[in-house]
Amino acid sequence: MSPTTLRTSRLFSHLSAAFALLLAGCGVAATEEGDLDASTDESLGTDEAALYQGWVKAPREVVYVGHPAPQFCGDGKVKASEACDDGNHTDGDGCSQSCTIESGYACAGNPSACADIDECTAPTAVCGKTAICQNLPGSYSCNCKAGFEGDGLTCSDVDECALGLDACSANALCINRPGDHACLCDAGFTGDGITCTDIDECASNPCHDGAVCSNNPGGFKCLCAEGYEGADGACTDVDECADGTAACAPEASCNNTDGGYECTCREYFKGDGFNCEYVGKE
Repeated sequence: MSPTTLRTSRLFSHLSAAFALLLAGCGVAATEEGDLDASTDESLGTDEAALYQGWVKAPREVVYVGHPAPQFCGDGKVKASEACDDGNHTDGDGCSQSCTIESGYACAGNPSACADIDECTAPTAVCGKTAICQNLPGSYSCNCKAGFEGDGLTCSDVDECALGLDACSANALCINRPGDHACLCDAGFTGDGITCTDIDECASNPCHDGAVCSNNPGGFKCLCAEGYEGADGACTDVDECADGTAACAPEASCNNTDGGYECTCREYFKGDGFNCEYVGKE
């Protein structure tokens, strides 16, 4: 090699080394000594002039100078650039300064290790008041409670009565409540609201004198007995002797009684009052 060519090669080598140091100070991937193509992922070498001129094929490997590749810890799955998340419980495991903690995880213990954060027990969960928080690896979910609907952050009450989702008896009233509903038997019925049976009010004889109790589903009526008249259970005796409805014989006298009347044959007659036969004087 001639002296001129040798001096040119040395100058080129020095310039390339200076450029490599400049890149290293900026925290970017450094290339082999003398490499002018910083976009490649070639590793350090000793004869960059040969690499640059295509005489030697460079291995494909990135070497970071100044700023190492970030390390992550969290979900326990070892991925690329997750050397600190190897699942071991050794000092600094998952908690070294070069390790970035994934969202939803934290470092704890001694020796330290990455562990999932239970957002449901921490103040970080933002579920609605009527939602249930479920912890998940690195996250959490919100689900509306039974009787409510929504996205878990906002839950609204389901009106089972209006939607016909209740199981109330046909003889019961459905009352909607937040997250639930109640069934109340109608008046005149008894039960738990799901099953309602009729109450026999006549068993306690609620009607006044002169009236007869008639039970019906959910209630009862007081009907005036024979020989009485009135409305709504207020019954008074009918005076059959006075109104001419008595069936006494002409030879008999009429005597009104509660709910009826009596017929008595007059003197010189005998019979049941409805039929009287003359017998004369004795």
